[in-house]
Amino acid sequence: MRLQITRVVSGLAVALLALANSPDVLATPYVRALTAAYDQNTGYNVQDTGQIAGPMAFAESGPFVDGGSSFHAKAYAQFDSSSGPSLGAYSWVDNTYPLAQAFTPADAWWGDTFTVTGAPGTQITFNVGMQLHDALSAIKYLGYPDNLGAQAVAYLDGTGVFGGLAIHDDSSAPAANKTVWQSVTYNVGTVLGMGGHLSTDATAQGGTATADAFSTALFAIEVVTPGGGYTTESGMVFATSFSVPEPSTYSLLLIGLAAWGLFARCRKQIAA
Repeated sequence: MRLQITRVVSGLAVALLALANSPDVLATPYVRALTAAYDQNTGYNVQDTGQIAGPMAFAESGPFVDGGSSFHAKAYAQFDSSSGPSLGAYSWVDNTYPLAQAFTPADAWWGDTFTVTGAPGTQITFNVGMQLHDALSAIKYLGYPDNLGAQAVAYLDGTGVFGGLAIHDDSSAPAANKTVWQSVTYNVGTVLGMGGHLSTDATAQGGTATADAFSTALFAIEVVTPGGGYTTESGMVFATSFSVPEPSTYSLLLIGLAAWGLFARCRKQIAA
C-alpha cells in the first residue's frame, strides 16, 4: 500500500517554505543555514543564520521533546579555499501522537560569482558536477491507521554555473552516493552567479523518520579547454573530481561542526 502523508501548513510554515525556495538575493559570496522543528501543537523553533560571508554557517533546532514528538534538525554551509563549498543537512523526528504531523526541515545554501578566463575572443568548456551522500529511513509504528506513517527526503540542486543539476532521494530508496555532471561552455570574460542548495526533511505521524545528508554535498569544476580557467569572487578553487572520504575524515568534520555549534550556542546565551 502506498503511503500518503498530507502536510498541514500554517501561515508561518508557508513563509518558511517560500524562504527555503527563494532565489539568491546577494551577489557577493555567502553561506547560509536554516532549520526548524515543529508540529501542529508546538512553536516552529526556527534557527536562521541569514546570508553571511562565511567561512561557515551552522544552524540547529533541537534535539528536544514536546508531547509525543521528538525533534532534531541541523544544517551547515562551508567555504574551503582549496576544494570549494560543501553543504550538510540532517532531519530526524519521532512522533507517537496520531493527531498531529511533525516536521524537521533543514536547509543550507552557498553562493559565489564565477568569471571565465582565457584568451580573449575564445570559448572555454567546463565539466561541472555535484555529489550527494545520504541515508534515509522511515518507519510507521504498528497499530496506527494506514493513512499515517513517516517519510524522509533529501534534495540537492544548483544555480548559475551549476544550474540544471539536481539530485533527489526519498526513504523508499536505500542510502545513496550519487554524482551528476554536465558540460557547459562560456565566452571568455563571462561573469555568472553560481550556488547550491541542500534540503532535508523528516516527517512523521505515528512513526519515525531520518534524513541524514550531513556527510556533505560537494561541488566540482573541471576545466576542459586547454588554456582556460576561472576565478571566483570568494577566491575558492574547486575540486576537479569526487572521492569518498575516509571514515576518519567524516569524524574530524563532525567534531569540528560540534565545536562550531557549541560556540554558536554559547555566544547566543552570552548575548541574551
